[in-house]
Amino acid sequence: MMTLPFCVVADVDQTRYANIMQHGIVSPQLPESLGMLESEESPVTKQGRRGALLVYAALRDDILWLRIEPGQAIDEVALARRFKTSRTPVREALLLLHGEWLVQFLPNRSTIVSPLTLNNAREYFDSHLVLARMAARAATLTGRADRGTMLSLHRDFERAMSDGACEQAFRTSLKLHRMLARLTGNIFLNRYFGHSLDAGMRAKILFYFPKLDSRERLRAGVLLEALIEAVISGDADAGDNAMKALVVHEIGVILRSLYPAFGDRMDLAMEEFPT
Repeated sequence: MMTLPFCVVADVDQTRYANIMQHGIVSPQLPESLGMLESEESPVTKQGRRGALLVYAALRDDILWLRIEPGQAIDEVALARRFKTSRTPVREALLLLHGEWLVQFLPNRSTIVSPLTLNNAREYFDSHLVLARMAARAATLTGRADRGTMLSLHRDFERAMSDGACEQAFRTSLKLHRMLARLTGNIFLNRYFGHSLDAGMRAKILFYFPKLDSRERLRAGVLLEALIEAVISGDADAGDNAMKALVVHEIGVILRSLYPAFGDRMDLAMEEFPT
């Protein structure tokens, strides 16, 4: 099965996924002949559905924040014990995560967290850059940005960066970017830019925030401030350019982090090998 470097939400699950994330419910389209069954559904079944969503949300957060490592096997029995439920809600949660490419089902019927690979990294970076620029431009044009809230988030970001609190800095950055997505007023842009942010989380946790040097941390704060000021002032071109500069900066750090740490500087020339 093809693996992806980042989690991508499958198109067939978009409506189901959106309902879960926005309303905390699953609302499949039932044939009219089955409509009566919904009202007669037993409390046990309804409780199982809620249990599946709770397991899904917890596992999704664990995977995205690398509390469960890429490639790690999923133990359904242990998860059922952890969440004090049967294995059925666990399996339903895994199906939802599989729809987002966060887990993979193997031929031997086991399940693993999707590994990080590079097979479509370029496509992801291109798509994310386009979506991010569109979100910045659209959020700027709406003129609904709250100056106080955005500047407060920026101060939190810079404080976390200064303290070396990578996870807190990332959470603050995500909060600000999701705020921009909502400011667009476009449900499609909000949804797909949000998915794109999720798709790059594991890569940023591993290859961006921990790899920033002091100069790059300052640079990230300056670029984020420029983006915020552009959105607040209503300058769409400046917002577009600021977002582009910020994303390109992030990509540059990620690519640099993949460069050999020492192998290119080792002198392997020897006149004779020891016996």
